[in-house]
Amino acid sequence: MHGQIPWCDIAAAYAIGVMGAAAYSDAVKREVEPLLWLSASKLGLSLALLCIREYVSYLGLGLFLAVYMLAFSPALFVLLLYRLGYMGGADFLALLFMAITFPLRSGDLIPVPMLAVVYSAVPSLTHRVLLGLRVCKRHGYGVSCLVSLRLRVEARELVYSSKKSWWLVTDRRLEGQAMLMEPHEAAVRVAGSRLEDRIEATPGLPYVTHLALGLVMAAILGDDPIVSLLSIFGSGS
Repeated sequence: MHGQIPWCDIAAAYAIGVMGAAAYSDAVKREVEPLLWLSASKLGLSLALLCIREYVSYLGLGLFLAVYMLAFSPALFVLLLYRLGYMGGADFLALLFMAITFPLRSGDLIPVPMLAVVYSAVPSLTHRVLLGLRVCKRHGYGVSCLVSLRLRVEARELVYSSKKSWWLVTDRRLEGQAMLMEPHEAAVRVAGSRLEDRIEATPGLPYVTHLALGLVMAAILGDDPIVSLLSIFGSGS
């Protein structure tokens, strides 16, 4: 092993770097250019191929192929949610990029994209609670607002206010198509010319940013915390 290039560590660092750039874009603009994922995945795939020998050395070829295919399952699930209008396209592309570039941490059995999704719950829930405390207090709502983060706001705010350019219209009349539309387009679709009407909307959360933080946690912690929890529950039963 002496003198060999640590390709898996390089792939991990590269994946974190790309996800960091995407996270910044998602946090600031609430969008990530699809071209970023396309160009980044080309080098990512090359780095992943250079890691195969290390993966196979401790998993064996059969188990590695099974784990590698499992690494794409979060992306496929989010793709389904995207088609149903519940997730953004960038969320799918982020998980697909992870599966291509950094599917597995050396020594682990649980794929990195699955770990990133699990660990992203920590920053996601934290962000949701803090945002709910700020937004719901401003609008004078109670516990129901904190739980759902759904508010009734004037349609004109979603059309003209830059502060709400990243909100999502959750009105039932859109039939789950809100994620596929810009907020101002969705507001006009629901309210028509009556922009003074109040419609249901929610602040959009930068899930790619949360996934990036989950990826960092996955690279540092690996699957040890989850395996430990599973063993505790297993021994308890």
